[in-house]
Amino acid sequence: MDFITCCPSEPVEETTTEVGKVVVVTPVTVTAPPGKVGLVFFTNPGTGYGHEVKSVKETSNVMGLVQPGDTILSVDGIDTSALDYNQIANLLLEKKDASRVLKLKR
Repeated sequence: MDFITCCPSEPVEETTTEVGKVVVVTPVTVTAPPGKVGLVFFTNPGTGYGHEVKSVKETSNVMGLVQPGDTILSVDGIDTSALDYNQIANLLLEKKDASRVLKLKR
């Protein structure tokens, strides 16, 4: 059985990322089932941390849970703020055979 959960985490959280930026967010946690997540993302130089979701593919297993404009803060507890595009893409692909917990800033 596939499962997907989405819920706001703590109401407000202050996080210091690996790149040293303090971020105050209302985090959203999404648990994605095994398989490709189907996200198109980019590094937004305006935020200075994380990777912003540009679009969610129609075949994505997180369709309706992850939205364009969300920022990926971590994958399975691994801070993604200091990772480049290829590193985060590889992280998501390496873990494709298991469910993943994405922490997002919405």
